[in-house]
Amino acid sequence: MRVLEYIEADPKIDHVVVVDNGAHIPIGPLVERAGLRKAIVVRNPRNLGSAAGFKLGLETVLAYDPEWIWLLDDDNLPDPIALDKILHSTAALDPAERGRTAFVAFRPEHHVAVASGEDVRRCFPPHSSFCGFHVGDIPHKVWRRILRRRPPAVREMPARVALPYAPYGGLFFHRNLLDKIGTPNEALVLYADDTEFSSRIVQSGGRLWLLTGAPIIELEPSWNTKRARSSFEAWLTGNADFRVFYRARNRAYFDYTVWSRNKMIYRLNRLTYLLILRAFALRHHKVDRYHLFRRATTLGESARLGLEGEYPLP
Repeated sequence: MRVLEYIEADPKIDHVVVVDNGAHIPIGPLVERAGLRKAIVVRNPRNLGSAAGFKLGLETVLAYDPEWIWLLDDDNLPDPIALDKILHSTAALDPAERGRTAFVAFRPEHHVAVASGEDVRRCFPPHSSFCGFHVGDIPHKVWRRILRRRPPAVREMPARVALPYAPYGGLFFHRNLLDKIGTPNEALVLYADDTEFSSRIVQSGGRLWLLTGAPIIELEPSWNTKRARSSFEAWLTGNADFRVFYRARNRAYFDYTVWSRNKMIYRLNRLTYLLILRAFALRHHKVDRYHLFRRATTLGESARLGLEGEYPLP
């Protein structure tokens, strides 16, 4: 509700479409009682996942003929200066650039590497990685561990950083961009749908800029921000099979169909990762979770998407 109150008070925002994605307590009456006049609530009868939710929201937004669209998660509270910073950047665009450029508000929780001064080239997995793993990264990771006790060099963050993809939350773009890239792929259901959607901007020849001076506050920590000692342990020890299934399946789909440039290198990374993951699974007595992960990634690589009956959404 704090996000809606922020929007209600900002005269630069005309309307906000709120997607009730099958919430157990309908959101419409709550919004009505709060007297939020800018809010338009649309409801899915049940939880269909983030992809379907954002797709419905965008289709509804277009009916109001907006010039600019700002996507926010329900726990994304923009800093008071964020929208001004974004609008300043949009004003500098040539008319031809408006339909192929998007801006991303700065979310420290999701942009940890950028915030710490990491070279942006290392903030994203190399092409042909498997679930973020690439054998070519091993020497760098070993070297980084050797030097981990040394204080990192202090680097000033640039005002904007070019990204290959981004989350939904904080994504700002002209409505004409949707004519070029379309709406989210609802078959992805949950996880990586924002990655696939935003990557289309760059794949279509556009630009995606992170604005470090336009911060967003995370009102609630994401479920996957709890740090495990490694990605292998994170896959095996998470407490919800449906989360692991959709995240692994969709990540494999994206890695294989969009991010891979060399299928032989991809398969090498995949084989190496699965061998290490199986060793961790045996050590932690999580062989069933390993098989779930492997099945999910196989489905993703085969583009067998959609809601899986074995893993319903809550």
